[in-house]
Amino acid sequence: MNLIFRSLHLDWQMALLPMPLGRKLEFYFKKYWVLAKNILVGHTTTKSYVKLFGEKYYYDDKFGIAFLQSVYVDHYDLARHVPQGGVVIDIGANIGQFNFFSRNELKASAVYSFEPIKETFEVLKLNAEKNIYNLGIASDASEQIFYMPETSLMASSCKAGNNLKEIKVKCTRLDEMPELCNLKSIQLVKIDTEGSELDVVKASTSILRHAEFALIEASVARESAGDVVELTSYMRQCLPELKLIWIGRHFDSDVGTTMAVDYLFRNDGMKAN
Repeated sequence: MNLIFRSLHLDWQMALLPMPLGRKLEFYFKKYWVLAKNILVGHTTTKSYVKLFGEKYYYDDKFGIAFLQSVYVDHYDLARHVPQGGVVIDIGANIGQFNFFSRNELKASAVYSFEPIKETFEVLKLNAEKNIYNLGIASDASEQIFYMPETSLMASSCKAGNNLKEIKVKCTRLDEMPELCNLKSIQLVKIDTEGSELDVVKASTSILRHAEFALIEASVARESAGDVVELTSYMRQCLPELKLIWIGRHFDSDVGTTMAVDYLFRNDGMKAN
């Protein structure tokens, strides 16, 4: 019953978005068609997909495009702040939900996606054929242990909770990737790493200085490598040109505790260049 309520709540939130009605109706129809199909006949990871907005979107669980819908609900307002047509760097890409959103709604000219979990990356490869990396981003560029709960959406280098599967993943510093350092412009860097965002920012400081916007899911009440206070303190000290301009949706636990919140920073230093 709780899942049904959440699904209907997402539908209501999407109904309020300034999104073309035809696209909303297509999303609703495809979402419930996929849910019904998966309940009746099941789904197969790397083979299950739905055609949405003219392209195939592969999914890796029985909920189909429900998590993609949550990305639309949580981030549709980005279009009011972030100009269309630029380069997007997506850290914590999962199966490509934000990649899909960036291409379709932000009209990104290119999206560079990073996903450290191998099984999840296999689905990402189907949703984004180029500029994809089976890597984690960390200040220590080495093999690290990630902790994976039941859903890969919550995988993190920070251990939080019980019954977690340990996975070794290869990590790198974003600032040490020449293909990114040589980009003429970066419109948006999105960081959603379930608690390790401060470490990711430290590994990406140079790239962030050259990005026009940074969208960071900041931890509030969960085990993490730096909470929202530490993150904002680091940003003020080491990236003072990035100014907080928008606070997005809160991400709450089942008991109503705010676990994280989206922060959008604008690089005011870019105006002087």
